[in-house]
Amino acid sequence: MNTKINIYSTLFIAMALLCLNPYHFFSSKEINDFTALALHKEYCLASEDTSSKEINIFVDETVLFDDSIAVDSSDHDRPLDYESIKKAFEKLGIDLSPLDSTEFFELLQSIDQTNDLYYKIHQSIKNYAEVLSILCKNYFIELDPSELFKFSIQGIFENLDKFTQYYFSDQFSFDEATSLGQYTGLGINVATDFENLFIQDFTEESTRLSSGLKIGDIIYEINDNQLFGDLDELRSFTSAEPGTVLNIKILRPGITYDTLVFNLPTKTIDMPDIETTSIINTKQGDILYLKLIRFSEKTKFQVRKEILSFLESNNPLAVILDLRDNPGGILDAGLEVSGMFLPSGTTIAIAKKREEKDQVIYKNIYTPLDTALPIAILVNSNTASASELVCGAIQDNDRGVIIGQPTYGKGLIQNFHQMTNGDFIKITSGAYFTPSGRSIDKIQSFYFHQTSPPDTNHYYSKSNRELHQGNGIEPDISINDEDSIPEFIDNLQRQLVFLKFTARTTNTQPEIMEKIFNSNNRSLLLQLFTTYLKEINFAYKSQLEYTIDSLYNVFNANPELKTHSKVLENLKSKLVNPISKLCNKHSNWIWDETEKIYKKMTLSTYDYKQWLIGKDPYIQKAKEILMNSDNYYGIIKRNQVNKR
Repeated sequence: MNTKINIYSTLFIAMALLCLNPYHFFSSKEINDFTALALHKEYCLASEDTSSKEINIFVDETVLFDDSIAVDSSDHDRPLDYESIKKAFEKLGIDLSPLDSTEFFELLQSIDQTNDLYYKIHQSIKNYAEVLSILCKNYFIELDPSELFKFSIQGIFENLDKFTQYYFSDQFSFDEATSLGQYTGLGINVATDFENLFIQDFTEESTRLSSGLKIGDIIYEINDNQLFGDLDELRSFTSAEPGTVLNIKILRPGITYDTLVFNLPTKTIDMPDIETTSIINTKQGDILYLKLIRFSEKTKFQVRKEILSFLESNNPLAVILDLRDNPGGILDAGLEVSGMFLPSGTTIAIAKKREEKDQVIYKNIYTPLDTALPIAILVNSNTASASELVCGAIQDNDRGVIIGQPTYGKGLIQNFHQMTNGDFIKITSGAYFTPSGRSIDKIQSFYFHQTSPPDTNHYYSKSNRELHQGNGIEPDISINDEDSIPEFIDNLQRQLVFLKFTARTTNTQPEIMEKIFNSNNRSLLLQLFTTYLKEINFAYKSQLEYTIDSLYNVFNANPELKTHSKVLENLKSKLVNPISKLCNKHSNWIWDETEKIYKKMTLSTYDYKQWLIGKDPYIQKAKEILMNSDNYYGIIKRNQVNKR
């Protein structure tokens, strides 16, 4: 098939998918419209050749015409081959035999094409083809139509919401997008400072115990290939078929400058949706803590198992569901988890699409596991999508309290469509709302990124508690512990300085590090850390200092301003802080960051997670509320109104 025809067909299909609801059912009339508009009157617009052309027409990924259809673009009034059209519709299960050819074409001609969606798409493609043809024929250098096509596609999607995206086949793996939570690897998490790759955690306890690797190790070579801090290069080796043995050379900070050699096989790594499960014992009873990191097809089985096991324990008091940093996932998983705590028939969410008739109300179709046990859901600004759906269902039905910070605000319905050329489109086709009608998504206009006026409607929970619509789900209890990370600390984190220091010092002086953290000796740790920064010649310049330097250069280059450069010099001298002073100023941050890495290095995965739970202010706040029933139910009944 002609390359230009491929480009036009692909663009046509892409625009059609964007303009149509992906779940739209095509009636025979609509397919008639589409066929006529696609084939009739010069579909091949960019070619000056008026001879017959081969065309494939598609309706929502379904091939209408497998065989070549001859269309003479020089004869606009020539009727289409009705028999070929009938055969094409038969493949779609549509019988056109009740219509003879005259009736069929009279029907087509009666359509008001100017207001028809397909006609508008067709006209847009006509204009696009003309622009493409003029550019490619007349531009002063030769242009590749395929590259121009890519640019134009990117331009279309830049003006839609940021979650509607076009993926070229060489950029995207559909299998990865629909992954069921498995990947091939070594069972390690790796970070880079763009010079070296450092092991910063283990995804499996078995890897930690059996591999011989340690947190802080530098992955220097794999199969005699030096990696130079390249994560993609590392992934190219670790994603090999399960059972592939990799020869890995490691540098262990502080121990030796010689490499340590390990021969480790790749394996299939299961990614559990529940990262942490713990039973928190209190005087009033037991609290189940579940940390969910995604919603997949496995979520309902894992959550159900943990809840049933907990309910069978001696004294269940409450459940804490931790959805912080959970980006969401599969809609059904969110519905199923919500349904475990809500009575059958309860509304969980509402899906609204372009047409009002396509609205879907999702109700709980399952038998709940429990409808009375107090629930606290922990959220932050990275709680998104299906996680927000769960929060909205629990909050609107007065089934639990939401604790933390306002959630991300991503309540969009999205679907993947594969193009005929192997590319993919991810399309936003609607939005989710809570049972009370609140928008989960940020209140905004997708087009041109303009903000819409705030919604002035009032929303109420099941017990008439007044609710707020904001950017995402507003918590019932706010926790403002996430102070912005100081610029100095952020710089240290990005360069992995805390990991490097803790690994080296723990490897070389394990007794001292143990003493520091057992006795809470913060001054000694600060002394060691400051000395380490000097040893590695750590240099730091704030953004303000960079700005002043830029201004200083501008002033010096301009004779009229040069006399004022002294002011900038004086200002900079007051801003520059020695490393030791910065360390003293941010000593609590340095302690916290170093302690977390040290505990991760020296404790088992289970013990480390239990240690984190004991220090977590969100969890401590949830415990405080759940242990006091008056407090808990007081929050749920707060702000109730009498609607008359």
